[in-house]
Amino acid sequence: MLPPILPPDLVAQLDACAKSNFIGARDTWLVWQSRSSWAVIAGLVLEGPELVYEMLALVRKIQRLRYSIILRENRVELAKVAAFVGWFFIVGGLFGELKSGSRIADSNASIQVCSDAKVRAATLEAGSATDSASTAQSKLAEVETLFNALDKRMKEASGELAETEQRVIAQGPRDKLLRNAAPRLIKALSQFAGQRVKFFVCGEQGDPNQEMIDTWGAISDILVSEKGAGWKVAPPNLGFAGSCGAAQGLGQGFLVFVSGNAPEQTKSAAAGLWKELGKVIPLNPAYKLPIVLNDDFVKSTVGNGFTFERADRPWNIPAFDTGLITVLVENHP
Repeated sequence: MLPPILPPDLVAQLDACAKSNFIGARDTWLVWQSRSSWAVIAGLVLEGPELVYEMLALVRKIQRLRYSIILRENRVELAKVAAFVGWFFIVGGLFGELKSGSRIADSNASIQVCSDAKVRAATLEAGSATDSASTAQSKLAEVETLFNALDKRMKEASGELAETEQRVIAQGPRDKLLRNAAPRLIKALSQFAGQRVKFFVCGEQGDPNQEMIDTWGAISDILVSEKGAGWKVAPPNLGFAGSCGAAQGLGQGFLVFVSGNAPEQTKSAAAGLWKELGKVIPLNPAYKLPIVLNDDFVKSTVGNGFTFERADRPWNIPAFDTGLITVLVENHP
């Protein structure tokens, strides 16, 4: 029995697949994706010294450690130069990862098209004749093997692309992420309209960096602006919390505080705020839920003559005002 004549479009498709090496192209982009990832890692390493000197500068603000830590200006300048170079490595690496991921996805799509074409051709060639059944079986097995290998590589490429996207999110300015997600956040948090909230940033006035201030501004716009979720800000619009890094462990991400004796609506608002913001920007890695205060314990530590705790700190205020939620914006993780 003569083999069936394949449709012209299928013949053209198979011919194009035979002339193109999509697998080779995909493997080449996988190599570039790996190199881009190493570039990101190298950039992060180069930024390390500057972060160390910044932390030492913060530690020197402690009065009893001011003269025990010496910062050499030339080394600080070298660290800044290294961080500047590292920034280019990170940007270039992230761009390379995204570009490679896109090219890998295109190659995988082309490989899938060729695989489908081969399956279709094998099916037509098999026909209904008994004498061609063994040949079709063999070709289908080859296609299945190729498809399984392709499916495995596509899953690996998808996982790498997801990791790249997460890295971009984790390293990007938080205020931009919040403003991009603002419509969804406003809709989700509008159910708690009227809830009172008070904002703080980590550090004394003049100390917080611009990224922290911008992050506070984005959260404030989402909650209490004219077109926001309808929450009410407790004056002042922004407070400053000194020593918050030491008080809260790592001083990274953001924190939400609520009284243990707060009304259920207030506790639900705190949980909703923590959950929705945590979908967009990194949380404080030391906590998994909003911090619910033990009001009696807080009151016993404030102004007792044995501690330096004050009632106006964000982690103490809700114990004295149970209907209020406090939000503390800390350093970018």
